[in-house]
Formats: sequence, C-alpha cells, structure tokens
Amino acid sequence: MLAAVLRVLFGAITTKIWPVAECAVLASGVMLLANLVLLFWKNDFPRRTEKTIFPWTSEFRDFLVASAAWAVGTNCFSQGDLLVANKFFPKEALDAYGSAGLLARALPTAVGPLLTVLFTHRSSRHHHQDDALREQLKLLGLYAAGLISGAICLFVLRGFCLQLLHRNTPEAAGMIGRFAITMVFVGLLQAVGTWSLASRWIKISLLYGGLGLAYWMTLLFLGKSPAELLRVMPVVAGISFAALFLVWFIAMRLHKIGAPAQT
Repeated sequence: MLAAVLRVLFGAITTKIWPVAECAVLASGVMLLANLVLLFWKNDFPRRTEKTIFPWTSEFRDFLVASAAWAVGTNCFSQGDLLVANKFFPKEALDAYGSAGLLARALPTAVGPLLTVLFTHRSSRHHHQDDALREQLKLLGLYAAGLISGAICLFVLRGFCLQLLHRNTPEAAGMIGRFAITMVFVGLLQAVGTWSLASRWIKISLLYGGLGLAYWMTLLFLGKSPAELLRVMPVVAGISFAALFLVWFIAMRLHKIGAPAQT
C-alpha cells in the first residue's frame, strides 16, 4: 500500500510540473523506496559469518536467468506502452494518456504486496503440500479479486480520480476503461510469472519474459496513436495471459499440483 501511495503521489506531482512520460516511469522506481521500512527490522537480519559460501551454483545461475526473464517480462508488460507513447504521441495526447496510465498502473501496484507474500510462501513450500497449496491459491484469488474490483472502482470513479490529478478531460476519461482492462491482464500475468519463478519453473519464467518482449514489440509496430495503442493493448495482453495461463495450468497437471489425492 505504501508503494502504491508513493507511486501515485510522485507521479501526480511530477507529471503536473513536467508532463512527460519519463516522470511516470520514474514513479515506478520511487515506489521501491517503500522497501526502506525493512530497515526497522535490521537487527533481525542474518549476521555475517566467517565461513565463505560460493554462490555460483547451477541452481543459482538458473534462478538468475529466470529472474532476469521475469524482470524483463514485468517491465515490458507494465511500462512498455509508455516508451511507445513517448515515441509517437504529440504532447496533448501524451498528457491525457499519461494521466490515464498513471491511475491504471496503480491497480497491480496496489495489490502487489500479495505477490510478495505469495513468492515467499511458494518459494519455501513449492512441493505438493495440500495445506500450503490452499493458502497460496487463496492469495492468488485475493490478488485477482483485488485487481478486478479495483478496475471496476477506477472506471466508475474515473472522473473523480482524474480530477485529483487535475487532468479530468474527456480524452483521459475515455482511455480509462481499456487501460484498466489491460492492467488487470498485466497483473494476472505478473501473478502467474511470480508463481512460476517461486516454483523453479524456469521454462515458464522464460516464456513470461518472451511474451513481454513480444507484447512490447507489437505495441511498437501497431500503436502509433492513442486510439490504436489502446485498441491493441488489452487484446495482446489478454492473449499473452491466456497463453501463459494455459502453459501454467498444464504444468500444474503434470506436477499433480491441485489434483485430487489418489486413494
């Protein structure tokens, strides 16, 4: 929640002073300052030991590659359209697009802490354990419910939310619906990608990264105007989620995760 507040406030203030896409991108970095609250528990951090541990094992290398793919996919899905908009849109259209995007991108950010809990829980208990699996699926359900309910609230209150940014224009209001749908799919993609990374499913993590690059490239070629970009974004994001979810579901079946117990 703190990260979402930091992102919205920083983005609203900076885009009002400097209405450029780079300020909205920078807001995603500023929200990471919320992690500084962890310093409150600095005395509980593990202490340095005399024993040297060599980190470059094959498992660590695999996880490093998968983490890089996850980071590429997440940034392409959540920020790739901003690079396209900054490249092609005139200033007036970019102002409206940036305002609508700032609000819509807050949806996955607001429920993002659930993914942090999911990753920690799934990473430590990724084998077939019924109790652990139920808790993990509950987190996924809460995350999805939060995304969808947030998108509905944003659409209903779009005028009020844009007024807070002093950008309540018909152009910006008209973009909220498609933008919110896109961000719901983007949030769901992040959830499946996070599950796969925590489960050590390297191939699915690589697929997530590849889909993110394909998503960004598609927007780059087809999104030359706000209308074209917002027409393409929800469709491509939805197709990407369907593809990733299908592969994830097949992997769940192959690993017998969530299957009824055999008697």
